[in-house]
Amino acid sequence: MKYVYIPTEIKVRDFRSRLLIALKCVDKGMTAIFGVNSNIRKLIYNLPPGIYLDKSVSINKIKFLKFLKKNNNKIFCLDEESTTFFDNFEIYKNQRLNIKNIKILEKFFCLGKEEYLYNKKLYKKHKNKFFLTGNPRFEIDKFAKKIFFNEINKIKKKYKDFILISRSFRYPYKKDKFSNLILRAKKLGIINNKKDLKKYSITRKIRKEMALEQDKLVEYLAREYPLKQIIVRPHPTEDIKKIRSNFKHLKNVNVILEYEAAPWVVSSKQFIHSGCSTAYIALLNNLLPISFLKKKHEKTNKTIPYNLISTIKSDSSVISDNLKNKQKLTTLIKRKKTLSKYIEIFGNSSAHNKIASEVFKSSFETKEVIDKKNLIYEYYYSLKKIFTKFFPENNKQKYIFKNEIYKNINVLRQVFKLNGNYKISCIGNSVYQIKNI
Repeated sequence: MKYVYIPTEIKVRDFRSRLLIALKCVDKGMTAIFGVNSNIRKLIYNLPPGIYLDKSVSINKIKFLKFLKKNNNKIFCLDEESTTFFDNFEIYKNQRLNIKNIKILEKFFCLGKEEYLYNKKLYKKHKNKFFLTGNPRFEIDKFAKKIFFNEINKIKKKYKDFILISRSFRYPYKKDKFSNLILRAKKLGIINNKKDLKKYSITRKIRKEMALEQDKLVEYLAREYPLKQIIVRPHPTEDIKKIRSNFKHLKNVNVILEYEAAPWVVSSKQFIHSGCSTAYIALLNNLLPISFLKKKHEKTNKTIPYNLISTIKSDSSVISDNLKNKQKLTTLIKRKKTLSKYIEIFGNSSAHNKIASEVFKSSFETKEVIDKKNLIYEYYYSLKKIFTKFFPENNKQKYIFKNEIYKNINVLRQVFKLNGNYKISCIGNSVYQIKNI
């Protein structure tokens, strides 16, 4: 039996794309263990060795990664937050891809050419560990109209022609048990010296200012267009309750994290961000994203890819659109060319297939087998499914149900070449074994 472990962390961000990789690995003859990141980590101590495709190899994981290596697992990484390479470089360089962890892992999958070439140059001794594949998240986004067909219809029916504002700041509304972010950054290896501390502090200050400016924009738009719905989509790590309390006096403002970002972007009449990877989603679906940046922040943010592919606005004209159809087409072509430098999406070979192929090349047989279903959780989740609608919004994201995996398989089949006849069994708390029968 050849095993691949594929944890997913944030359901509204990476659930579908990592499931797609898991299914492609199964198509190639492997057995995939797919589920909630924290729960797979608890189970892995008693499971057979295999390929562990982690969602990051941050420096704080060093003990866990050493355990995996010691127990004959091969460690691969597709970093779901590798977009920090562009706008939070000190975090990427010091924490997310540290030399200590590079020595342990076998393969690291890069989002695009810029990240790939940088890593190969910086870590010359380990350059063969880096692979230019892209991330299937953006494959999912590229086919958003098909994959999220039902969600798009529901959104349009309920909110009509709405303005979408996407948040990506995390500050000052970050939902975190750490009150002292600088102390936490030092523990995580993000800050190692005075230079790191200065950069980190400046970045946090700017992001906080931008977040508060975007709050003012929401307030302005809500009052200027009282008959339009304003949808604010927070970052998954933000405290939704705090953001909602800011706009509770505005009846036409809704703060929503339901579904993935793609159906909201595709459904929106106007889409505004302030330096966010959701801009990629817009461009991949032939929509021109707008980035709201005050003049004082343009200099430090204008060269970030999200903004390079967007129309930058700094005042109340943010939702005006004077481009004619021919101009729009020319602009789309130019911006997609720019985007191709940063995310690998326009080539012939798909990201999920490239990653699955690299996983399979390194896969190995083990005599150990996961035989038994975890019937407790099998029945537990059947019961939970009935009461899902009564769960708190944040709580829903902690669970993965067998029926939603099957449902997503059917949706993904319509777009991607999936050949398997999949059997899914629950082996733990929101952790599933996927085999081909």
